[in-house]
Amino acid sequence: MKRKNNKKGFTLVELVVVIAVIAILAGVSVATYFGVVENAHKSTDEQTCKQYNDLLAIERVNDNDITLPELIGIIESNGLNANDFKTNSKAYTFAYDRANFTTVLLDGSGQVAFPKGYTPSSDGLWAAIKGSEQIVVNEHIQNYALLGSSIYLTSDANIIGANNNFRLDLNGNSFSVGKGVTLKDRTIKVENGYYLYDSAGTKLASKLANVTADTAKGGKEVDITTDKNVQFNESSTGSGFTFTNTETGKSFFNSYVNKKNGNESVPTINITKKGQTFTYKDCVFSGVALLIEDKDVTDVKFENCKFVAYPFGSYPLTINTPNANVTVTGCTFDNAVRGINSASMNAGHTFTLENNTFNLTTKLTAKVEEKSNALQIAYITTAGSTSNVGKWVINNNTVVRGKALVSIHDSMGKSYEELKGTFTKDKFTLSGNKLDGAKGTVSIDPGYKEVTDSTQRETLRANLFKLGKEVASDVIE
Repeated sequence: MKRKNNKKGFTLVELVVVIAVIAILAGVSVATYFGVVENAHKSTDEQTCKQYNDLLAIERVNDNDITLPELIGIIESNGLNANDFKTNSKAYTFAYDRANFTTVLLDGSGQVAFPKGYTPSSDGLWAAIKGSEQIVVNEHIQNYALLGSSIYLTSDANIIGANNNFRLDLNGNSFSVGKGVTLKDRTIKVENGYYLYDSAGTKLASKLANVTADTAKGGKEVDITTDKNVQFNESSTGSGFTFTNTETGKSFFNSYVNKKNGNESVPTINITKKGQTFTYKDCVFSGVALLIEDKDVTDVKFENCKFVAYPFGSYPLTINTPNANVTVTGCTFDNAVRGINSASMNAGHTFTLENNTFNLTTKLTAKVEEKSNALQIAYITTAGSTSNVGKWVINNNTVVRGKALVSIHDSMGKSYEELKGTFTKDKFTLSGNKLDGAKGTVSIDPGYKEVTDSTQRETLRANLFKLGKEVASDVIE
């Protein structure tokens, strides 16, 4: 006789209900967890914002106008890294209200979330600070005003801010938009730089009614179709530029940035033509890496020019002309890690660097600072003896931030004997130079780290520093 089994299992409906309940409970738990994490991130950002404003309150006692680059300098000088100057919370963005000396946090709609109850100045929020992104994308436009490189928008920008009116302090750079870009309902006023447009509509959009230049504050509107003194490049090779050997009063703005394998660079433009001289007066080079390199070049001059470097790792001017006399006078180098790279001159030639200002990058991490100087001298260009080299005349320059005015690269020689013929009073003179935050006049790194014997290494180091002090009292490693 078969026994009847009265035990019942779960029905399909019951199983579905149980699974659904578990899923709901899991969802609630996960949401709660992420909510707690996000609130913690917001709290951290608010404390950071308060910290920045405490620093600003101290600085404004002696400074009645703290610009965006200066803000970054203040933060870094107090032990914080501007490369990591970004919020923990995805819901927040840092912004700076320059008129009120106040850093704020914006929510996703561009409203001030912290400090609570804060009312922005009539000029609005000057810049959203989004870390170190370097590709221009919709919401990151204001980051570029902060970092000091030219802004080129290829699509409509959703500019973060508390209202629709914005000012962009371009630090000598340019602002431009691509064809078909309208900026929607945003109104932009640029200062200390150029608003570039194209009446022919070939490279850029024609003039937009909602973009103007504040001429009282150094803003200028330029039609690149009619103004032949302004050139604009968006090519990876720099083909948008046309250089001659003599230029006066021209401006060159590069918008192309190569971002590959974590490295960022602008096109290096070799303007060398054999057997010719180069003279550039009153020119602007923005985001451009110029190269003049040939033994047949006889004379190179840059007078009263302005170089605005791309923010990370950019060296705006490289001159490797061993048989030329080189003169760089009255120029300004902004935002550069290094102002000028140069090889040594052969005997009978002189490199003159006088009355220039080097405002080196504010992005001075320890690694960047090692490379940060106004002039790097590299490579003995004469085969045989270092005694057969030209002269360096370096007078009345100002270096803001960075490691040194002059860096002697390790390719100049790896021993005391190799440098002895170069680093002497008659060939290397410095006078009247001002260090404003830079650590020393001369930095020597002549390869002695390659000497493994500690006693020999210390002897070599001492000799090299003794040699360096013949031309500068403040010689550093």
